[in-house]
Amino acid sequence: RMGLINDVTKVISNSLKVNMRSITVDSNDGMFEGQIMVFVNDTDHLNKMIQRLSKVRGVLGVERFDTVR
Repeated sequence: RMGLINDVTKVISNSLKVNMRSITVDSNDGMFEGQIMVFVNDTDHLNKMIQRLSKVRGVLGVERFDTVR
């Protein structure tokens, strides 16, 4: 839906004061999948962000993934 990415980034940046490292979005047939790398304080902060993102209208799923530095 129009404005979905804006709503997602607002939750991350404004509500939870999390800094985004990168954002990647790919669209196909009206659906999109994205990866957002963020800096969080701890796992509790991450879990709170995942819960809030899951409640954004239009978000079908939120998953954690780890990267190797």
